[in-house]
Amino acid sequence: MKSILMANVGNRDVKYDDQDIKPPRLYGKDYLERFDAVAEHLSFPIISKGLDCVFQELGNRPLDHLILFYTDQNPKEVKEPHFQADTIYFAELIMKMINLHLKDKIRSVILEKIPSNPNDYDITYEYFSDELRKIENEKKPDRVFLSPAGGIPACNMNLLLQGSRIFTRRAVTLLIPENPDKTAKLQKLGELINRENNRQIIHRLLDEYDFGGVAELLANETDSVSKSLFALARAVQYRLYFDFKTAADYINQIEPGILKMPAPETYLFKTVTEVFESFKASMDALMVTANPIQGGQNVPTEKSAWLQLQADLNSEVLLNAKIKWLSKQYVDFLGRIFRLQEGILRSVFERETGYSTDTKQFPTDFRNYLERDPDFVVYINEHPVNGTTPVSPDLNRYTLLLFLEYKANTKGKEYRQVLKQCNKLDHLAALRNKCALAHGNAAVNDQIIAQKYGSDVWKNLSGLVRAFNLKDHLPQIVCIRNIIRENF
Repeated sequence: MKSILMANVGNRDVKYDDQDIKPPRLYGKDYLERFDAVAEHLSFPIISKGLDCVFQELGNRPLDHLILFYTDQNPKEVKEPHFQADTIYFAELIMKMINLHLKDKIRSVILEKIPSNPNDYDITYEYFSDELRKIENEKKPDRVFLSPAGGIPACNMNLLLQGSRIFTRRAVTLLIPENPDKTAKLQKLGELINRENNRQIIHRLLDEYDFGGVAELLANETDSVSKSLFALARAVQYRLYFDFKTAADYINQIEPGILKMPAPETYLFKTVTEVFESFKASMDALMVTANPIQGGQNVPTEKSAWLQLQADLNSEVLLNAKIKWLSKQYVDFLGRIFRLQEGILRSVFERETGYSTDTKQFPTDFRNYLERDPDFVVYINEHPVNGTTPVSPDLNRYTLLLFLEYKANTKGKEYRQVLKQCNKLDHLAALRNKCALAHGNAAVNDQIIAQKYGSDVWKNLSGLVRAFNLKDHLPQIVCIRNIIRENF
């Protein structure tokens, strides 16, 4: 385990017989030149106290690197008192004292220069961001101790801020009291800063319904609440992947009763779990007893159960389409919308005929149906595609849409609203065909979609729930989003 302690060297960090040395540059250089003669009078109590705490934390392991940040300003750019206050020689004195007394406990001392005005918060913000990123890339530490004690406030603040940001959970803060009788101790300030940063990021990701990103951040948390939130976020993530088995596995990892809930926990999780469970059992494609394919070797699936499964799946596709719209993933939104339209058209055909639309498993079903319903064949011939009547119609989106229209004309209002909504979705077909989902590169955004689908896209999407007799699962996702916000 590679460990690093980083500290700013301040005006009080080196003492002569326990007294401050002023000015640091002048006398620091003098003592450095006469080090052997004055070494027994010199001490560095603030950093030493921090080191004692670190040694205790590391046990028998030595500290790999002590990194000291010192100031050395350009005399042409600052006034003489500020120039004389620079700590370049203090840093070198501390390195000599460590090599003299603590060589077996610290493998290396590294001195890093702060070249510009150390009192400028903007400059030190950029400086520590760059330097600590270099240290991260070059040293790759497992544990980082931050000592914001003896240095200038701007430097200490940015050492802590950037150290917590860059090293995240690996960084801990040293509290070094002024009282010489009190020992230093480790604090979780860096962890708290990092958690607050993560909280803000998580809230932004939740605004975009990015549950995968939320889970990645929560994966670094170790408390029980965060672990349950991680499982909850992963469950939603895999639900939106249509991987319901993995989603159910994550739901089962949530510790009962640990989360603050805006609604009864049992009700919400019971509802979500029921959704996942409905997809875990495998079902064969729909078959009817009156239509024994392959000489009756295939056992027909119970019709209502199959149709309910397809309705549940269509509800999940609609949920996915809504999330894609809310998260501004417009090309993916088009893909989900046409998957939904196809799912609805297939379910109408299977519900009305009892024949399967699974052409791979049952390649002759559609043909068999056409033989039994010559009126629909006539209807197809009366509605040619691009002026051409298909000699041998195939099962595709166009013929399924014709079937819905055929049933709406013969069965009345039961399917008229479904047909109306499917035709509205069809207005997006040209846009879908011109974008990257098909073979083009046309732009897709909310305004372009609204021009094709209707000015209030969200209202139209909400209308699909009623028209297609689907379940609206978006409130579940909104509820889960609020649970994560309120518990982290």
